[in-house]
Amino acid sequence: MTGSLKWKRPDVCAVQTKGRFISIDFLLSAPLLLLIFVLPVLSQEWNQIVPQNSPDARYGHGMVQQPDGTVMLVGGKNSAGDYFNDTYTFKNGSWNQIEPESDKPEPRYGHSIVQLSDGRFVLFGGENDEGDLLNDLVTFTDNNYIPEIPANNPPPARRNHASFTHEDYLYIVGGVGATGVMNDLWRYNLHTQTWERLQDCLGPLEGAAVAKHGDKAYVLSYWEVDFYYNIAEDQWTTIPRTVPHPCARKFAAVTQTDQCAYVMSGSGSILNDTWKFDFTTESWMQEMDMPLAVTKSAAAIYGNQVIVFGGLKEDSSTSGETFLYSPPGTGIDNEEVFPITFDLYQNYPNPFNPVTTIFYTLSANTSVSVNIYDMNGKLVKSPVDHEYQQSGHYSLNINASELCSGLYIYCLQTPYAMSAKKMLIEK
Repeated sequence: MTGSLKWKRPDVCAVQTKGRFISIDFLLSAPLLLLIFVLPVLSQEWNQIVPQNSPDARYGHGMVQQPDGTVMLVGGKNSAGDYFNDTYTFKNGSWNQIEPESDKPEPRYGHSIVQLSDGRFVLFGGENDEGDLLNDLVTFTDNNYIPEIPANNPPPARRNHASFTHEDYLYIVGGVGATGVMNDLWRYNLHTQTWERLQDCLGPLEGAAVAKHGDKAYVLSYWEVDFYYNIAEDQWTTIPRTVPHPCARKFAAVTQTDQCAYVMSGSGSILNDTWKFDFTTESWMQEMDMPLAVTKSAAAIYGNQVIVFGGLKEDSSTSGETFLYSPPGTGIDNEEVFPITFDLYQNYPNPFNPVTTIFYTLSANTSVSVNIYDMNGKLVKSPVDHEYQQSGHYSLNINASELCSGLYIYCLQTPYAMSAKKMLIEK
């Protein structure tokens, strides 16, 4: 069942949660063992999930959303020095490793991966497990990696560069090469298979967050000011600083919709903040912090959420965690989400006076609220209020000594679902 539940039927008692009315009739008539429905956006939330078949912990990998909504993950490196050339997909709440029919690219980290308009994604550069810098170009389509053979000399080999696409061109900017951090900008014509050097960036870039909107490719929160490359004019321009504004950083996770870009985590120090950059106003808004501070993670749009995987932690260990973020007012129109489900069980004893226990199970780490309402829809008790809880089994002791005898409704709610049951106080 889907819907915003923004209705209130006349002459029917209703509870109100975050501005949304939910009738008591609805709660009592719905299947109470497990009532799951998609809420478009109740509030901004970060949730750690524990999906099946998760990739090994890593950093410096690449992630991209495919046209069908599947998220692809390629490559990376762990803190033990192991390099990866595996390919994973994330769909329907699970990671799955795929085995391409062709030869895989060599193991690498610090590469870039971007989506092309024809459905392919393209991988460029990075550093291999021998410590050599790469400048190869590989496309992936129909479960095959296909090396591109350029007609002229490619850019110098590099890692930790940024990429974006525009029309039939792939753009590469900055990165670390044999001579150090670079500021060069190149584009590759996917039809003629030729490289061309363009106007150099305003300064050297390593691990920069880049997002493209229209004819502008924005370099975001790398310095204390933001700037963009005007594709039509082959010109770099700074943007007047707005307040609020994120601190300067390298190796942030970045992804975007048609309206905005999300920049998360990164390093100066190891960060966990989340920022939204609006392309129309060219201004920033700070959003909810990630639960974990990391750098060199990767992000992509997944349905109406942002998915972040991996990265380096503050203690230099490698993260293998998967996080989903539900931004408020995202402009992300795809309604597919990962349903973080739970089971809410009947309280025991029931009827009771005045103490009982509510039992529930969570399938993943998430924010949880448990509220108790009387039959007029009035909130009378909130034993759990937006508490971030780990997956597992919970027993919640309730003392209702201050409540009158009668029938009550208790509700368990996460950002994605709600379940409700009746309990009876007899005094």
